[in-house]
Amino acid sequence: MDNNGVADGTNVVQMLHMSHVNKAILYFGILVIVVLSLILSYKYGYLFIPTEFARAIESLGLILSSYLLASLFLKITSNKILNVFAINVHAEHKILLGKIYSIGVYSFTTLIVFWELGVTMENIAIVLGLSATGIAFAIRDFILSYLVWFILLTKRPFKIGDYIRIGEDEGVVQHIGTFHVLLNHSPTAFEDYIRIPNKLFLEKSVYNMGRSKIPLIVTVPIKNPTVQISKKMVKLNKELSKFCNDGLEIFLSSDKENFVLRIETIVEPTKKDYFRSKITIVALEHLLSK
Repeated sequence: MDNNGVADGTNVVQMLHMSHVNKAILYFGILVIVVLSLILSYKYGYLFIPTEFARAIESLGLILSSYLLASLFLKITSNKILNVFAINVHAEHKILLGKIYSIGVYSFTTLIVFWELGVTMENIAIVLGLSATGIAFAIRDFILSYLVWFILLTKRPFKIGDYIRIGEDEGVVQHIGTFHVLLNHSPTAFEDYIRIPNKLFLEKSVYNMGRSKIPLIVTVPIKNPTVQISKKMVKLNKELSKFCNDGLEIFLSSDKENFVLRIETIVEPTKKDYFRSKITIVALEHLLSK
């Protein structure tokens, strides 16, 4: 893998990771401001709140403030941590590293919050065990998606930038997320993408066509082939050879209803739609000509 590819993948991963961190800072910041406003209003007598309810709000303020600080800590340190592993590391592994680092920071913050609230380690262990059992049953689909995401990043059946096909969907892999994989069906179009749920990668076969050249098949139905069809196919082959240089093959086949002219070639993923349209137009012109 070349250094430019690694650098581009690293930049994309860092941008995606930082966008999540920035959202967390925004959400926690808004909540902290709201809670602090309630606490100050209560202390200065502008708002009457029952004592026990006020204590609960103060505890909530402690929790939200801790997670806000954790998010700020991630914003400051995440890029530095990722840059340490920037040399010869694939973008998929950057995603995994960023997730693990974020989970570690928030998990450590959670333990500190429990300790500040006076919860003992024994109680923390019991609560975590019971919570893990209940949560695992309630969000088993989420856990399955997470496991598939982990497999995709570690086993790497495909990489960001590869052209893949799964079921009826195909496209260039733009992002491998926790819940879905983003495919760009038409790389030349803006935001023309498909979201594939992660669990489908356990249920269906995945065809990885790489990133340089992909096969393109164009079929043109022919209801009543004439005796001139072979000559037209020869002329069509010469015409298509002017712009289709790789693996061009033309042959006549049939389906359940009609004869079909099948044209196969190899093209770049970003030019697939262009070549499909051009081949179809040229084929129809030759077949309809007398």
